[in-house]
Amino acid sequence: MRCHPPTMLGMAGTPSGGGGGGADLTAPTAPAAVSLASSATSLGSTSLGSWSASVSVAATCEGSNGSTPTVTVTGSGAGPYSVSIASGLSAGVSYVVRAVGTGGDGQVAGVALLVRVAPAMGWV
Repeated sequence: MRCHPPTMLGMAGTPSGGGGGGADLTAPTAPAAVSLASSATSLGSTSLGSWSASVSVAATCEGSNGSTPTVTVTGSGAGPYSVSIASGLSAGVSYVVRAVGTGGDGQVAGVALLVRVAPAMGWV
């Protein structure tokens, strides 16, 4: 499986849900990709930003090797929200962390964070 850099179009798309004519829910601007040293097995608290309204946020992570490390989300209301991964990252693997916020009216908007772990350097 290849991980492709996330795009806001692919994540945010069109808000869905039964909004009663209210403003569309928007996600934070996609944060810059994070590059980690090959020895990294975790991602410290990394800010995603704030949504345009109060949301509940769920996040997932998938690696280019098919792994799915557990993501912890912190934040409340409209945010700001941040994500962290306690363990499970591997050298030479790219990860996409997807965070989806769901508003009280059912609208959904998401944002993605690309995390790259440098490959391990071998002996020449």
